[in-house]
Amino acid sequence: MADRLATARTALNLQQDHLQQLQTEKQRLALAGAAVINQNACINNLRQIDAAKQQWALEKNKNDAAVPTARDLLPYLKDGVFPVCPEGGTYSLNAVGELPSCNVAGDVLPQ
Repeated sequence: MADRLATARTALNLQQDHLQQLQTEKQRLALAGAAVINQNACINNLRQIDAAKQQWALEKNKNDAAVPTARDLLPYLKDGVFPVCPEGGTYSLNAVGELPSCNVAGDVLPQ
């Protein structure tokens, strides 16, 4: 009887360990999914910033070396609001001839 009880306890401990591993993996996958969603949102913001830069340059007759300010771009952004990186990064507008960037690793506009 004592052997059965010990075996049952061992099996229960193994099941609890397995359940804990599954929970940890589930949390890891959820965090990874949220990171991808945030990265995609940031890249979309960079696209909007770049489009606003191009429109600003066209309307203001600016060349590729011109660097707009965030205030310059507000009229060309939705609701006149400058986008914010969902991961807390900082956007660099850069010159018209360059893509805008974010200081969060991996948040890059494809060329």
